[in-house]
Amino acid sequence: MNPFLDGKRALICFLKKNPHDHKIYKLKLDELKNLVKSLNIIIVDTVVQTRLKPTSNYYLGKGRVMAVKEQIKENKIDLIIFYNRLSSKQRLNLNRFLEVPVLDRNDIIFELFRRGASDKLSLLQIEYAEISRMLPYYKLIVKEKFMSDRAFLGSSGEYGYHNTLKAYTRRLCKIKGEMDDYFQDKLSQIEKRKALNKPSVCISGYYNAGKTTLFNFLTGESKEASSKPFTTLVSKYQTCKLDKDILFIDTIGFVADMDLNVLKSFTLNMLDIMNADLILFTVGLDDDLEAIKFKIQQGFEIYRELRIDFNKILLVFTKTDLLGIEAFKNYKSALTELYPPDKTIFISVLNRFGLPDLMDKIKCNLRTHGNCIEII
Repeated sequence: MNPFLDGKRALICFLKKNPHDHKIYKLKLDELKNLVKSLNIIIVDTVVQTRLKPTSNYYLGKGRVMAVKEQIKENKIDLIIFYNRLSSKQRLNLNRFLEVPVLDRNDIIFELFRRGASDKLSLLQIEYAEISRMLPYYKLIVKEKFMSDRAFLGSSGEYGYHNTLKAYTRRLCKIKGEMDDYFQDKLSQIEKRKALNKPSVCISGYYNAGKTTLFNFLTGESKEASSKPFTTLVSKYQTCKLDKDILFIDTIGFVADMDLNVLKSFTLNMLDIMNADLILFTVGLDDDLEAIKFKIQQGFEIYRELRIDFNKILLVFTKTDLLGIEAFKNYKSALTELYPPDKTIFISVLNRFGLPDLMDKIKCNLRTHGNCIEII
């Protein structure tokens, strides 16, 4: 956990590359703000610039960056948070010019991962992903630090540069070795489970969509459920309380517009999704229709990148209890057009609405897959 972030005053920056986008960018910004607030960071203001492509030096235009620097002084800003992913060069230039720490959306997500981690494997996966992601930035900093003493090959600056980078690569190799042991154990478990012909159903989808609540209902477990993102970092397994031959898996949640490389950092969780016989893609109805449609599209892109067979995905809309009768009719009419009706279901765990139908659909759609799939 990074206590440095708690209570800090932040300025959110967003580069809108599509001048005709008047709605989706707001959904993305709202998502980032929710993540930032869950870290107890105070959002002071938001800066949005419309530009067809980012600048190579600062991502935003130089004039807008200068305006941001003025805001830092006027509003006593402690840190800058970009929605957009920054290159190493942009991050370094911004840090120096603005003289306050500059983060991007992936930094926020990894901090949330770290705060939600409660086991060694999760911490290893987070550390490996963070070092891998930040290694180009570290190289840039180290290169400049030792540049003044690198007048010729073999100088002390040359040695210092390479030795510093070797420390990072050695750490990566050590973590990877430990993770590979977990990886082989996971593949072995999957193979043994498939040999027993016990089908698995993976509850996947967005954080705060009620995945763990649904898992608890279907299995009789009492795992912690929270509205905060990434409460579940380690997959949970349990047989169905109504049918002991079905194994349910609760796994890590998505965020909208999620960087797939971030999600893939949790390789073992991806194996659970990729090897499941059936996937419940959960999406909460506690958003407006445009936001829900955006989340569905983003989720399908993740499954497509993971090469998931869409025939084994059920689209499960949760939290129907939050809608009135007329609102539910409107939502259902609009959302059933997005996916085959026989693979779409609306439920509420709170009032037990749709749960018998969900179990029927699960049993009808279950099919076995013989081989394990590895992430490439």
